[in-house]
Amino acid sequence: MQRKRVFEQALSYPAIAFLIEKEIIKTDRRFAEALKGIPWKDLNVEFKNDYSRVIQKIHVDLKIKDFPVAELVSEILKIAKQIEDLKLEVLGKKVKPPSGY
Repeated sequence: MQRKRVFEQALSYPAIAFLIEKEIIKTDRRFAEALKGIPWKDLNVEFKNDYSRVIQKIHVDLKIKDFPVAELVSEILKIAKQIEDLKLEVLGKKVKPPSGY
């Protein structure tokens, strides 16, 4: 579990992927395919967790492959709207993980 997600009440990537896989969130699968295999952790380390720079690099790489980045951005906004419309709530009481974890 992503520790900080517990307290931010933000939906994690695995949870979003699950909603997409179960078709609770509708999306064009070609966008997921375009993002498959991107070394997110390596890029975040390389760019010192400067997420805007990571996204910029990914956009440049996708443009080189002639992928329609503007459509991808539009699709991401549609997904965000669907998530918002679901009005999901945190399940159960928040319990802080052990400090040595």
